Parts: sequence; structure tokens; C-alpha cells
Amino acid sequence: MNPFQNLIRSGSPLVLPGVHDALSARLAEDAGFQGLCIGGAATGITQFALPDIGLLSFGEYRDSVARTCAGTRLPVLLDAEDGFGDAKAVTRTVRAFEQLRIAGLILEDLVPLRAHEPISVAPLQEMQRKLEAALAARTHGDTWIVGRTDAAHASLHEEVCIRARCFEQLGVDAILATGLRDLDDMKRLRDSVSVPLIALVVETKPWVRPSLEQVAAIGFEIVMHPAALMLALTRAAHHTLVSLREGAALAPAPDPVQQVLQHALRVREWQQIDTTSSAATEHSAG
Repeated sequence: MNPFQNLIRSGSPLVLPGVHDALSARLAEDAGFQGLCIGGAATGITQFALPDIGLLSFGEYRDSVARTCAGTRLPVLLDAEDGFGDAKAVTRTVRAFEQLRIAGLILEDLVPLRAHEPISVAPLQEMQRKLEAALAARTHGDTWIVGRTDAAHASLHEEVCIRARCFEQLGVDAILATGLRDLDDMKRLRDSVSVPLIALVVETKPWVRPSLEQVAAIGFEIVMHPAALMLALTRAAHHTLVSLREGAALAPAPDPVQQVLQHALRVREWQQIDTTSSAATEHSAG
């Protein structure tokens, strides 16, 4: 069974922090989270300094995701963008990320963003073909395929539940809808489908940002925070760099931070390998 399906059985929402490199993934695992999510926006921003307007190629994204996943053993729910093309490209995307042990892929109907153009979504029939291709492409039956609709993000609020019901009929494992305005929008979506629902909480977006208690009360199973860590690190890095530029004396890193980093880097494990190797060398020499 898919690990996310197992994790949401407890009845309380599963919280997935967004990670963007191996260290952030390792820190999230050490902090006690049970699963992670990787977003295209955070990956493009942190690893390439690029805005989220469809600039990353499939290969760049796949390789970046691979490096991030190397830092954790936790299941990952991945933003697979629009599948990077048509049904053939979607098929390749699913198979490639399954090879990286990705537990779930989110496919969106958002049309790649262009400057000065309004947000728009692909025709429903096109999205149906992509989701059908994704479901058929799975080589592991328990890999989650999540249908994401940005209809509300495109101000097509009446289409959200229509698309969600269509995605459910196709056989997706979960649904994510961006751009929801309030808790009533969330309730309408919950009443429309029976598959697991994912609440997307992004601090920089003018969308509903429900509390964990509100998410639980409405009946959404998963909460994703794809940008929280990236935004926090950006704020901290900016503050530190401005302080350095202005000649401020930075305080030494406190011991707890060093301990957290030492643990995340598994320093003791590497030291133990050195010790064991050295002892074996001395024994053979003697």
C-alpha cells in the first residue's frame, strides 16, 4: 500500500513540509515528520535562482529531485508540474520519478505562466488525457497519482468541483485544488468527492490558509507547506548577508545549531567507518 495511504489512516491531517535539497530533507526527517513534499517553485528558486514560470527542463528537475531525495528515507509527494508535455511526456515523467522512489506525483492543469498574461488552465479534456496517461504509466500500482486543479486560481471557481469529480472518476488517488478563497470553498470540495484531499498552504498567496484544526474539521487528509522552509531560509540568509555587508559582528553559531547540523550530516556514522577501517588495517598489518 502507498505510504501516504497508510499515514492518513490516523484520522488527523498529515503535515508535509516542502523541502528543496538534501539538507532540508534530512532536517525535516530528523525533526520527526513522516513524509515530505517537493515543489517546483522552491526547487527552481533555491537551486537555480529562477522564478516559477516554467523555466526548468524535465532533466534539470529530475536531477534536482534526485539530489534532494538522497537526503531522506521518507516518502515524498512530488509536484510533477504539468507532466512536462503531452501524454507521452507524462508517461516518461511518471516512470522516471518512480525510479527515484517517489511515492506520489501531483499533475496540474495550470497552463505555464507567461509575464503579463492572466492565469489559465488547460481544457478539461486535455487534463483527462494526461491523468489517464499517468495512471496507465505506473509500474508500481501503489504510486499515488494526484490530480491538481488551478481552476480557482484562474478565477473559475465553479469549475473546481466539476474537475475534481472528473479526476475522481478517472481513478486518481487524491486531489489538490489551489486558489480556494475560504473555508466554504474547502467544504464544497470535500462534499464533492470521496478521495483524499490535500490542502495547500502558501504564505505568499491570497488563498485560504486554514489552521490544522480547521483542516481536520473539514475533513482534508493532508496539509502541504511547499514554500514555508524556503521563505524562512531566504529571510534568514538576507538578514545575515545585510548584516555582513554593514560590518556587523555576527555571534558564533550556538551549540544546538552545530549539534543539529552534525547529526543531520551523520558525522558520527562517517567517523565510525573511518575507525572500523583503520582498525582493520592495523589488524592486517599486525
